[in-house]
This record gives sequence, structure tokens and C-alpha cells, in this order.
Amino acid sequence: MFREVGFWANRRARFHYRVAGIWTRLQRYGLAADAYRKVLHSWPEDRQAQFYRAWCLLQVPARRPEGIVEFQTLIEASPSGSAYYLMACGLQQEQRLDEAVLAFHESLRLEDAGAAEVHINLADCLWDLSRFSEAADEYQNAAHLNPSDANGWSCLGAAYAELGRWKEAAPCFERAWRLAPNLQNGVDFVDTLFELNRLDEAERVVRDTCALNGKSIEARNRLALVLSGLDRYDEALEIARATCAHAPDDVSSRCILAVVLSEAGDLKAALKEAQSALEVAPTDTQSHLALGSVYVKMHDGAGALAAFERAAEGLTAFGDRPMRAARSACAAGRAAALSLLARHDEAVAAFDALLHDDPTLFERWPEVMPHYERSLRVGSRHRVDR
Repeated sequence: MFREVGFWANRRARFHYRVAGIWTRLQRYGLAADAYRKVLHSWPEDRQAQFYRAWCLLQVPARRPEGIVEFQTLIEASPSGSAYYLMACGLQQEQRLDEAVLAFHESLRLEDAGAAEVHINLADCLWDLSRFSEAADEYQNAAHLNPSDANGWSCLGAAYAELGRWKEAAPCFERAWRLAPNLQNGVDFVDTLFELNRLDEAERVVRDTCALNGKSIEARNRLALVLSGLDRYDEALEIARATCAHAPDDVSSRCILAVVLSEAGDLKAALKEAQSALEVAPTDTQSHLALGSVYVKMHDGAGALAAFERAAEGLTAFGDRPMRAARSACAAGRAAALSLLARHDEAVAAFDALLHDDPTLFERWPEVMPHYERSLRVGSRHRVDR
């Protein structure tokens, strides 16, 4: 396997191999990579040393680009699925996502070993590139290859949710919840059931989530929202107020209390809570959404429009891509505000754009449908009169 380079050169190479192994076990990957370089000085065709050196370089963030180059060189001479996979992981960490996608595809083409993990990483890259439909396909592949992995089902549910495919998202989140009943999986499942107006099921799941995470503000806030959706306002207000008292600086809890008060008909108190949330976090999107929803209940179109437009600005300022539900809430709220302002043609256009993107909008949010129907009716009459 090795080129004949002389007795002493072979001894030096074997010595540096042992040194590299020691540094690797100690997780001193930069030193291990340097030791493998010395091996390659004597044995330049040693593919194993090339592979290990490239892998070690990937473990050192500052030297990750070197590792990628080493894998590229190795792949040119000896392509393998594992080499493509590790190089793809390095490219992904360096945010070279388009290159990473190609490398993950090559890894899958050459080798099926560990395919579920490859599909997950490939899907993560596609998600970060906003290629959600392709990401969903890859998460689905991963979930079917490893059906006992809760993370795979959770990721698939999130991809379906981002695509607005809530009915498909629900069983994925349910599976993740049953495989790993923790706070995040419970909240994801509850949010999806809430979107689908399956509130009785949502209550059962959120109570189970609270039982597992009794002190979780996030779970208790969801419970208050679900009970409010079931018109059980006294219970919802008791939980929302207790949560705010326990965590008075938590903006999310104040927003939930504002929404529950609004649904219960106490608009003056709801407005006060939403404004208090904004005082704590003036740029918080959830606070502007809560304020906008209160203004809609008060039939204050100007206040609602300003709040929902500020909420939308907050979404575009996020470093991470906002979830579809938040974007839809901003857009639906803005359309309702336009209707309240008698800007009916604009309102109808905004609602139509939403319905084109999400035909189930009114099934999930029936409370905004009257605004659409009013603008459709009044706007049409005005057009006829003209």
C-alpha cells in the first residue's frame, strides 16, 4: 500500500500515526491534524491518513476550510459516500449551503449507510435555503428510515407547518410527542391542533404537557389560550393572571393575558395589558400582534393596521425565518384592519392573496371571515354604484 521510502521514514510515519491517535483521543484535533500531515510527508498516498487529517481539520472551526479542501482532494482520487458526507457537514457548518446540498446528494448516491442522518442534514440545508417542499421530502425520508426517532417526525411536522399543510403536520407532531413526551414536542403538537381548531384534543395534550412540566410558562400560556378558544374564559383568565403574577416581566404571558381578556370581552383591560407588554418590549412582534387583535375587537382600524404592520416589520427583522403562522397572523390582521377602515378593495385583495396561499384560512380562523365578507359585499356595491 505504501511507497517504499526507507526504513527511517517508515518508522517516523508509524510514530506520527500513534501520536495522531493520542491527540485524537484527547480531542486535540488541530495537533492530531498536524501529526497526520507528518505521516503524509512520508506516506503521501496513504488514504487513511488523508481521511483522518481532513476529519480532524473539520473539528477545528478556524481550520474547517482546510478540512473541506482536504476532502475535495481525497474525493478526486477516491470518492466515497462517507467522505462526501463529512465534507457536506463541513460545508453546512460554513454556511456554504448550496455546495453542501450537492455533497449530501452525492453521499446518498454512493452509499446508504447512515442514510437517515444524511437525509436530516440535507433537509436542514434545504430548510435554511427556504426550499421547504424539498426539505419536507427529505425529512419524510429520514422519518421513514428511522421511525423511532422523535426528532425526525418533529422536523417533518415543522416543514409541513411551514408549507401550511397543517393536517399533515398534526400526525407528525403527535408521533414525536408519543415517542418523546417533552415540553417542545407537546407545545408543537398543541400549536398545530390549535391552528386546526381541534381544541378538545389540544386541551388534553396541553394538560399532559403541563403535568410533565408543571412550572413551564410556555405550557401554561398555551393552556390559557386553548381554554379561551373553548369559551371557558374564567378558567383561562385564572391561569393567565396567575402566570403573569408568577413571571411579571415575561412579555409572552402579558400578551396571552391581553388576548384572553379580549376574547372574554374586557377590551379596556386587554388594551392595558397589550400596551404594558409593548412598554417592556417595544419591538416585540408578539406584543404588536396582541395589540392589533385587541384593536380589531374594538373596531379601531387605524390602531390595528399600525400594530399589524409593526408586527410584520418585526418578522422581517428576525435573523431566523419566522414561522408561517406568525406571517399569516400579521397578514390576516392587516386585512381585517383594512376592512375596518373601509378600504374594502385593498382588504379583499389582501384576503384573496392569503386564501390563494392558504385555502383553509377561514376554517382555521373563522373570526376574520366576517371582515372579508363585509369588504367583498360593500366593495362590490361601491364598484357597481360607480
